[in-house]
Amino acid sequence: MNNYQRDLITELLIIQLKAGNVTLANDLVKLWQKKFLKDAFYLVKDLDLAADIVQDSWIVILAKIHSLRDPRAFMLWSRRIIYNKCMDHLRKNSVKELPDIVDSNEPDNREDAIRKIISVLPTKEKQLVRWYYYDQLAVSDIAHILGVPNGTIKSRLYHLRIKIKKQLTLINYEKR
Repeated sequence: MNNYQRDLITELLIIQLKAGNVTLANDLVKLWQKKFLKDAFYLVKDLDLAADIVQDSWIVILAKIHSLRDPRAFMLWSRRIIYNKCMDHLRKNSVKELPDIVDSNEPDNREDAIRKIISVLPTKEKQLVRWYYYDQLAVSDIAHILGVPNGTIKSRLYHLRIKIKKQLTLINYEKR
């Protein structure tokens, strides 16, 4: 199933849920569970914890589905809930971020170096890179998920590119 089909089915399910057909909630969960679990796992790095967070998120999503004005916004709206639940967990449990440096094991090529640099970024920055470069979300979509202006996302991406370039320079994969 491609994204267009998934989004269309999602819209129809939400319209039906809002009309009172609660038996379709399970279909909505089945449609999005794998994607949501993947998103949560990317942030918390623990499959059981990610499953718990997604379960808690589904409770909120289904309880507040009636407040969703536009069914087409479901993906962004629900990902924001999951992102916030993950960040709440990380804050409450004081997960220490890895240092923003590349260790002494030099990567074999530039792509490996970039992956290694991204892997040690703080969680929020790593998620921003994932959404923009891997999931190819638009700046406006990321801004919506995080609840910040588009310019803030552009600025964060700009500063991330500078940070990554500096790290590449340190390990001799960019011109100084």
